Amino acid sequence: MRQRKAKDLEKRLQACSGYLLNCSADHAKSSFFDDEKELYLEIGCGKGNFIIKKALDHPDKNFIAIEGQETVILRALEKAAGFSGCHKSGSSFGGETPSAKEAADGRRKTGLPLCGAESGCLCKTNGAKLSNLKFMLTFVHRMEEFFEEGQLSGIYLNFSDPWPKARHAKRRLTYRTRLQDYAWALKRGGFVEFKTDNEDLYQFTLAEIAAAGYEITEQTADLHGSCYESRFTTTEYEEKFKAATEKYEADLQAYEKNQKRKRPKPMEEPKAPDFESIELSEAELAALPKENISYTEVKNDPDSYITGPDVFNSLEDVHFAVWY
Repeated sequence: MRQRKAKDLEKRLQACSGYLLNCSADHAKSSFFDDEKELYLEIGCGKGNFIIKKALDHPDKNFIAIEGQETVILRALEKAAGFSGCHKSGSSFGGETPSAKEAADGRRKTGLPLCGAESGCLCKTNGAKLSNLKFMLTFVHRMEEFFEEGQLSGIYLNFSDPWPKARHAKRRLTYRTRLQDYAWALKRGGFVEFKTDNEDLYQFTLAEIAAAGYEITEQTADLHGSCYESRFTTTEYEEKFKAATEKYEADLQAYEKNQKRKRPKPMEEPKAPDFESIELSEAELAALPKENISYTEVKNDPDSYITGPDVFNSLEDVHFAVWY
């Protein structure tokens, strides 16, 4: 889907340049960070929720996020830099910068942590730069363009484009040649973590992993119902889906409760007595044990009446029922 170009895009990207890596060919591949921490990569970071959470939760590791669309990566950059109304409340980018409260509300919606400051600060580090996070504005075709062999400790692929048409299979980020390329950039013991909500892409990926000869160490078709730690670090896509699901369930419960309150209590049908209807002669009737049987006169004569077991007004047109 084509993204609408953000207002003052170039100016805003320049303001976030401290987080952008130089993707030119002459850039030294090993100089992403000044330290020698383990390096992890997310390909297709979207608006940055996932990779920012990773950087905040693991300050002892370095992270690089790659995104090819300028407008999309701008959201991630501003979120990471704290430009969304936090610490830069006096600056404005084309009038689009929200207030600190709006920025904090946005952080809550996406699940990113607040620093706890009264001003509604977005950064857990209270304005300090996330020194273990960098971004690349580019598309990746070959890992050797940007990385050295065995440089990465892990690669994350979150909700990648499924490219549903069969003729586009080679464009999928989990196509077998891609997987082999990832393996080249991973150090021994490194991993590729893949998440998707597309069943076809999921099955395709499993087949490609097998074809490439790799071993699956963790697998589930229900991540958020599993015990895997990966369920705790979510993308903005997962947060939106979770919020929509919770709203739907709450609305459904409210609707069912309201309908139950309106619905009249169903009337119970009277239970039919368990009896047999029989006809007896006067002699047979006289021989019945009267202490166990009640008799009912149903004659239409105005002078007739219901009798007890000992007295009968008339035996004509009398029917009775027996039940135990």
